[in-house]
Amino acid sequence: MTDIYNELKKSVLFDGLTTAEIERCLSLVRHRVCSFKNNDMVFMSDASFFKEFAVILKGSVFVILSNIDGDAKMLHDLNEGDSFGETAAFRNAMPRDYYVISAGSSKILFINAQQLFFNPDPQIADIHKKIMINTAKMLLKKFMRANYRIMHMTKKTVRDKIISFLREEIGTPRSFTLNGKINKTQLAEFINVDRTALAKELTAMQRDGLLTYNRNSITLKKQTAK
Repeated sequence: MTDIYNELKKSVLFDGLTTAEIERCLSLVRHRVCSFKNNDMVFMSDASFFKEFAVILKGSVFVILSNIDGDAKMLHDLNEGDSFGETAAFRNAMPRDYYVISAGSSKILFINAQQLFFNPDPQIADIHKKIMINTAKMLLKKFMRANYRIMHMTKKTVRDKIISFLREEIGTPRSFTLNGKINKTQLAEFINVDRTALAKELTAMQRDGLLTYNRNSITLKKQTAK
């Protein structure tokens, strides 16, 4: 369990809490830890109340939207320390057309939302205040992430959309690889461009010396990333 406490300290939700506080919190709130393989279904929304929310301890996941025609598009990529499901918990429902899949191997902590957010044990009243403040920060982070995506999508050219997306990724502490994290189809969906147009533009940008591009990765040149 010590590893879980250390991993939770990296999350926005438990930011600033000591190991002892996290241990006390989890001792009074129902929770479970699950491991997933690449492309495993982590969560599928339905009309029922979503009673748990999740914190990613290791790995990453994709949040996918499927429409009535069966098409699926990636809405978000979430990584270690990120969470999902808390919005559904606050709304008491979640649309049926969202689901979450594991991007590679992942380990995820599921926590009972009712016990942590809405009806906490009096013994964790002090911790609850910190967690609610952190929850506001966490939702703000997601709001900003959504704004960034809108910013990428509203760029006029495919090239500008690619540069905008990669600049944001460079600004985070994780590396960007097409092979291990997100494939070209998902990248095209994320920035709202045709996959063929994306591949064509990546090749052109490499020819123009703006980035290096191969099967496994995309790396912006230093001058482009400024």
